[in-house]
Amino acid sequence: MNKTGENNMKRKKINPHLRRLKLVKPYIGLVLLGFLMLLITVGIQLTLPQVISYFIDHASTPQDPDWMVVPFVLFFVMLIVYCITSALRFYLFEYTGSMIVNDLRKRLYDCMVYQEIGFFDTNKSGELTSRLVADIDALKTALNTSIGSVVRALLVGIGSITMILTLSLPLSTIVLFAVPTS
Repeated sequence: MNKTGENNMKRKKINPHLRRLKLVKPYIGLVLLGFLMLLITVGIQLTLPQVISYFIDHASTPQDPDWMVVPFVLFFVMLIVYCITSALRFYLFEYTGSMIVNDLRKRLYDCMVYQEIGFFDTNKSGELTSRLVADIDALKTALNTSIGSVVRALLVGIGSITMILTLSLPLSTIVLFAVPTS
């Protein structure tokens, strides 16, 4: 078998969805930075209730008049970091998604431009471009918002369940089995 045949066999073995990840490769640094910002925001989101819990637990028995300063400062620092990392996460995912979609749009337009004339006799060019724009916009929405939201929801869910289990294993077991059935 010649080299071209071997390369085609290797190419066919790779899942076509995994081959599309090549579009992300030039932007992998930005994607990883976006996911780091996502991890930081989820961590802060899961830690804020603990800070509030500390404040409530110690509010009834103040030891010294300045005891509130530390929880308040910690709370506001966490809030500022949360706002900054959320904005960076949103920007990074939006920018990266837009660049990936732009690259895909260029590839698709290049493929369409180099079709034979007979292709445009059977397919209307206006319909093709309209469908291309609509499909690319749908993909952009999915890349920019859906993937980040799903990963964030999964991380918050896993973190919340972990926190509940560490507080009280028997009570959390009852809640975890009772809530889905209700």
